[in-house]
Amino acid sequence: MRRNIIAIIAHTVKNVAMRKFISIAQIVADKFHALSF
Repeated sequence: MRRNIIAIIAHTVKNVAMRKFISIAQIVADKFHALSF
């Protein structure tokens, strides 16, 4: 049971981290795009 909870928490943290990383990457890409013009 406890292992299940840890797995769910780890999965959630990984998903949130990926989403944050993707949004940060998009912001950086937008800034880079603005600089290139």
